[in-house]
Amino acid sequence: MLKEGNQYKQQFANFGRTFTLVFNRSFMYSANHPFQIEAIHSAYQALSELLQTISPVVFILNREQFYVDEEPLDPRLSVSRLVTHFKKTGIESISFYQGVEEKDLRLFLEIATSSNDYPDSEAMSKAMFKKRVNRIKINHVFYKKVSAED
Repeated sequence: MLKEGNQYKQQFANFGRTFTLVFNRSFMYSANHPFQIEAIHSAYQALSELLQTISPVVFILNREQFYVDEEPLDPRLSVSRLVTHFKKTGIESISFYQGVEEKDLRLFLEIATSSNDYPDSEAMSKAMFKKRVNRIKINHVFYKKVSAED
């Protein structure tokens, strides 16, 4: 059963808010900190609700603005640290697929916010593969040197 577009807007807004909060907190708290455990659970609940009818759910950075699918995040949310992190590491978007589990979200956040261990999106993707986090994808553009003939 499809929901009205307005209901999706509310679900996108809820996920965007909770995911932004949990991502920001990941820079300050370990995944086992009570604040972070609560934030991960809230973000996971919002994500699970969306994934019942939409897969993937995509969190996108475009021109220093974040979107959940095509819905912009609430402009009152503090995203400057996330924008900087996404640009520095080369993350363009994050896709969440049906079947993602709460532990996957926790592992993803540990990896994505550990810049010293995983300095770019490619290193993050490799670490996620090794830890079997396969329902969350980090999307990035990579550059390759080519000659004029190519």
